[in-house]
Amino acid sequence: MWQFRWMIAVAGVVLLAGTSLCQTGAAPLGSPTNKTVEHVRRDEETLRKLGGDSIDAGLNKYGELGYELMLVTSIQETGAAGFHYLKRQPWTAATPRPVFEYKRLDSGQIEKLGGDNFDAGLASLEKENWELVALTTNIKGGAGFHYFKRTKK
Repeated sequence: MWQFRWMIAVAGVVLLAGTSLCQTGAAPLGSPTNKTVEHVRRDEETLRKLGGDSIDAGLNKYGELGYELMLVTSIQETGAAGFHYLKRQPWTAATPRPVFEYKRLDSGQIEKLGGDNFDAGLASLEKENWELVALTTNIKGGAGFHYFKRTKK
């Protein structure tokens, strides 16, 4: 009986390995119709190259293809981003994929938007339909960068 259970477990692993549930390699942008959630992990250097030396522009290229930013890891000493994790929902040609745009701001930039008030700066971004989706932290526990997303108009 234990051999049968072992075979079922191996079959499950083989089945998962054959799907595109998690793509962490350098998958090309854009893909044919898919039936599973796609995940990608990108570092700052890759996003900068893609965006012509701009992380925001690199994220926006993924956003144009329907990728949503889920998580950003921090390099603790500086608060700089380590990896950016994005996902894209299943779709078919009959259902258009949503398009997103991204903005990355530090605390000072947000405060400036609110007239030297951080909360007012967040409120200003909310009025423009920006949603806070991720942030990095520095070694002291303070915020590094704040990542915002909105549906592209």
